[in-house]
Amino acid sequence: MSNWDSLILFPLVSLFLVVGYFIVLGKRKVNQFQQWIFILQHFSFWLALSIVLNLNYNFISFDILKDITNLGLILLISSLFYAAIFFIPASWITGLLKSRKIWFYCSYFLIAVAIIILLIFPKNLGALIFAALAFGFGISTNSLWFLFFNEQFLEQSNPFLTSASVLPAVGLAGVTGNSIFLGLKVVITNDAFFHLIIFSVMLVVLLISFGCSFFIKEKKENLGVFDTKILTVISPFKWNKVSIILLLIFSVAILRELSQGDLLNLIIAQNLNKRGFGLEAIQRFLHFSQQIWWIAQGLGAILIYPLVVKKVGIKNSLIGAFAIWAGYFLLIGTIQIPELYLVLQILNGFILGALLGILFSLIIMWNSRVKNRPITGFFSAINAFSGFIVQFGIHSAALKQIGIFNGVIIDWNMPIANFNLEILKTTVIILFVSLTVITVLLVILVYFTGNYISGEFANQKKFDHNVSILMKQFNNLPHSNKNHHN
Repeated sequence: MSNWDSLILFPLVSLFLVVGYFIVLGKRKVNQFQQWIFILQHFSFWLALSIVLNLNYNFISFDILKDITNLGLILLISSLFYAAIFFIPASWITGLLKSRKIWFYCSYFLIAVAIIILLIFPKNLGALIFAALAFGFGISTNSLWFLFFNEQFLEQSNPFLTSASVLPAVGLAGVTGNSIFLGLKVVITNDAFFHLIIFSVMLVVLLISFGCSFFIKEKKENLGVFDTKILTVISPFKWNKVSIILLLIFSVAILRELSQGDLLNLIIAQNLNKRGFGLEAIQRFLHFSQQIWWIAQGLGAILIYPLVVKKVGIKNSLIGAFAIWAGYFLLIGTIQIPELYLVLQILNGFILGALLGILFSLIIMWNSRVKNRPITGFFSAINAFSGFIVQFGIHSAALKQIGIFNGVIIDWNMPIANFNLEILKTTVIILFVSLTVITVLLVILVYFTGNYISGEFANQKKFDHNVSILMKQFNNLPHSNKNHHN
């Protein structure tokens, strides 16, 4: 069976990981009915998007879109572009209205309308542009899921447990959605029927998520900045702290896009082609690499809080993650062996999941300490926009045949091109050694600022104690005074 990985291996791996994720949540005493329904709602929502969006939630995974050569159209069909626009309003408006669910319901409506339009007008460019906008609006809920969990179930006391519980669902949904897409693509050879089935499945999964929302109550008094009495006993908010975190996520987002995705796939494809691999073998290799990356990212997000952060602290965790990432970039740049790429994607995904989990936890923490400032919106917008800029830049350079793409025609459906392999090899070395240097600079930055941006959570020995103190302070306040608008 030539497609055994798409039909058997990855669906089984996805099922195993999802079951394992729920077992881990059970051991973390996620025992409230509403918490379980929320996790199911969150997972189903991202699974619906993952079925049709590619590796980085940017472009709809249809071959027709890979053939577009107009830069303006590439911009219009990018879901990440729209998400970057919507992230800040999402955080600010839902905080002002004291309801995260409002944005969720708007997302359900827009995505459902987009799916119906695509079912009626399959592969129509205008319909695809509207769908990209609707899916981008859906992606902009990303930070709201974390805020909702931390506000409604943890009284804003433990953003690190929030990230460790909620973030893995995004990665696991990515693995599962990609497996569904590729599995159906193997089974269904008729393009029109495949289009009908894939969007029908997406709609069903979205409706499951929508149905779950009616079982979850939202306590409006839990939203917003902490009461003044709580703020006097915790580390104060300062823009300098947040600015450092935003600089770190900007750097992480840029490094993430260059450490996997289209550029790395091109490099791997050329090396495999040089060694005599056929197109089908190359595509299977790339698919395997991407799935490993998703899986490792989910594991990094799940394990970083209990196994690393609570034992060595936030600062040391960040330093270790960036240091290991620097080693990853150095190996990728200097030892260009495809099998090594495959192994290192495990490390790459794990480190990324860990970094995203820690940095987003920190930004959630500071979000609760300042009034009417959509801090999480800034964080998510920078994350999305940075990723979009890198991908857009790569595609633009390929279309305009700039730099290493000079004289090279790229077909993103078949990532084998007539590169000058010597020039490509030299460029790869320069690029990834440069990324190594940047990552080492980030290690230095965290060394001097890690405790500063961690607030009262800088001392890992008092981690649980600080969480319990914060929750006690919150619960001792009258309901009406717990939070102000944010």
